[in-house]
Order: sequence, then structure tokens, then C-alpha cells
Amino acid sequence: MFFLKKQIKAYAKKKGLTISGIVENYLQNLIIIEKQDEKTEYDLPGELDSLLDCIEVNEKIQKKDYKH
Repeated sequence: MFFLKKQIKAYAKKKGLTISGIVENYLQNLIIIEKQDEKTEYDLPGELDSLLDCIEVNEKIQKKDYKH
């Protein structure tokens, strides 16, 4: 563990950064990636989409929450 701390300190010094700054930047990037992933919409394959399009489902059921 001591060797890792030494490497981290050397890396930060070499880059002209602070360790807390590196950690903060890393965490901000993780948050950004997570938010982008939530916004991603995955389209159904064309054949499946057209197959499901012809199935009629009661509107109440369409809006009902899924329960595990």
C-alpha cells in the first residue's frame, strides 16, 4: 500500500495536480458517464418492433408499472 501511495504522489506531482483533484475529476467523470448511460435509448430490432406493433394491449396495462 505504501508503494501505491508513493506512485500516486509522484504521478500527481509530475502532472502538476493534487491527489484530491485527481480523485474529484475521476468521480465527476463517473457521474457524467452514468448520466449519459441513463439517457441512452436502445431501439428494438426492426423485426421485433414490427411484430410487437401489431399486438393490441389495453392502455391501462401499457402504463402499469412492472413489478418483480
